[in-house]
Amino acid sequence: MKPYTEEIQERFPGCTVKIDTDRTLTFISKERIALSPVLQYLDGKGISAFEAKELRPSLEDVFVSVTGVEATKLKKEKEKGGMAK
Repeated sequence: MKPYTEEIQERFPGCTVKIDTDRTLTFISKERIALSPVLQYLDGKGISAFEAKELRPSLEDVFVSVTGVEATKLKKEKEKGGMAK
């Protein structure tokens, strides 16, 4: 799948393509991506898709992006008696 990375990104503007393994392809986009055109494109290249799912950031990911504080650091501070009381 790696040879298709640039071609896929050109075909689906606004998306970043990440190939995790030889069997996993991840589309990253700020907007939702319609699945049908992606499946048609892959099928045209002879690539079969067996699973597709929407991944969203976890609550912890959102917290870190908003506050800049990692949850593990916050937990350690709380255990030490630090931070606001």
